[in-house]
Parts: sequence; structure tokens; C-alpha cells
Amino acid sequence: MPNAGTSGHAAGGSASGGTAPAVGGAGGTSNGGGSSASGAAGTAFNPKQGQIVFSQLYSSGASTRPGLAASFSNSSVAVTPGCEVFEADGCRVTVCDGTSAPVPIANPSIGPITVTSPNVTGSAVLKPAADGTYASPQIAFDAGFIGQETLVFSAPGAEVPAIDEQLLMPLALLRSKPFVDNSNLRTTVLVPRSADLELEWTRGAPDVLMLVAGSSARADGNPGTASLYCEFESTPGAAVVRRSLLERLQTTASLRTLSVGSKTISAGAYNVRLATVFEVYDATKTFPVSQTIQLYDP
Repeated sequence: MPNAGTSGHAAGGSASGGTAPAVGGAGGTSNGGGSSASGAAGTAFNPKQGQIVFSQLYSSGASTRPGLAASFSNSSVAVTPGCEVFEADGCRVTVCDGTSAPVPIANPSIGPITVTSPNVTGSAVLKPAADGTYASPQIAFDAGFIGQETLVFSAPGAEVPAIDEQLLMPLALLRSKPFVDNSNLRTTVLVPRSADLELEWTRGAPDVLMLVAGSSARADGNPGTASLYCEFESTPGAAVVRRSLLERLQTTASLRTLSVGSKTISAGAYNVRLATVFEVYDATKTFPVSQTIQLYDP
């Protein structure tokens, strides 16, 4: 099993449909407390936005799989009636009633997206469908990524103008709290919903985020879902997910922590967020701990 951030590259491979995890859009996550209902008016910021996300994550056992995903919109938010958003300290939980369909939004295209690296031979290509949506990337690299490789994002442009930008794959953040020995790649640590979740890690860097995410059925037993999403600047090396948000997830919900390199660029009138996503490792850089946190009620 590769150590995180050591010399050399882990075994590579190819994929025809790698899936990159969801990362917040160009608008980011706001800080502060309170709640707000998602209404038809949406959130007031530049409605022309998009994101391109390249990832390398463990899919099963000790194997890794790259992923590439993208989306663009002319709407500030994909409004879903019946959803309510609760926010605190860089995190939000979106609680939906599960009965209302999202309001359709336009899907502009930037054309075929290609991701390459001068450090690893190969490429990832993602082509738009007729409706402007992106799915089923074609990915083939000769080796895996271990962190700090340069990735080049390019697209010829369509409704969204062309881009040619670079972003580093982040070094894996090293999480020490909550601690878990995941050397068998199947261990979880139980954390109570009734207390704030304290996180600590090392190797934070500018433009690298600690992402925390999870979803479950609603905790109140009503139909629908609850989804947690947090972005924390990594340089402080610590963050807290508030109890008030955790309690909106169902007990036994699993949380995922990820290392995310991120920058937002302008492509004409569009704000486009580029992201590179990697695992979070233990403090000794030996094994991934990204998917090891599970909520419970003491």
C-alpha cells in the first residue's frame, strides 16, 4: 500500500467511468449560524458558474481509481422546493422533504474537458452530452498520483469560454483526531451526534481544504434526506463540526473527510471552480482514514 506523499508513484490504471465526489460550487460555503429556507429566488451571486473536479480515491481494498466530473449552470442555485439549509462555522446541512422535484436549470457547456499532467503520462477526457451535462469520463494514466503533481485542465470552449489552467494535486492531509487505526482498511470510529465533532490534522497548505461530507435519511423520521457539507481552510490544522448540524443526520450516518486543492477562475462571465481531490491519511502516512467516521447515539 502506498504511503501518502512519499517518493515514487502508486500503481496506475485506466477507468471508463470514474466518479469524482461532490465539491461545492464556485460560490463556496458561507460561514455563520442560523438557517434559511431555499426559495425560488435562490442565492444572490453570479448565476454563471461551474466546476471541474479531478479525484483519486480508494474504491475498494487497496486499489485507487481516478475520477473526473464537471457541471455548469446559468442559475445561481438548483432550487429544490421543500429544502431547508442550516449553517454553522463553515458547514451546512441541507434537509429536504423528498417530495419535490428540483427546478430544471440550464446546462451550458465548455466543450470536451481534458486533464493531463507533466508528471504522470496519460489523460482524462470528459465530453458533454447534447443537453450540456457531463458523465462517463475516459481516463487512462500510467501511474497513480501521490500529491503535488501538476494537473492541467483544458477545454476549447462553447457557451462557457475556453480554459487552460493548472492546479496541484494536494498532498494528503494527515488526520490525528478523531484517531482510528485503519490498517485493515475496514475500521470505523464512533463519534456521538450529541457533541461537537473536533477534527485535527497536519500538512495544511494554502489553497487546500479539509472537506467533510455525509448524508442520511432525515433524523426526525419524516420522508426525505439530510446532507452535511463542510469546507475548512487546512492551514489552521483544526476545525469543529457543530452538534446542531450533526443532530440533523440520522444515527449511524457515515462522514467522509477529503483533501481538496481548489481555485476559482474566470472564463468570460463564468466563475469556474477547479478542484483536485485526494484521500485523508493517518498521522503516519500509512493508510487512508477518509471513510472512517460514523455517528452514533451514546
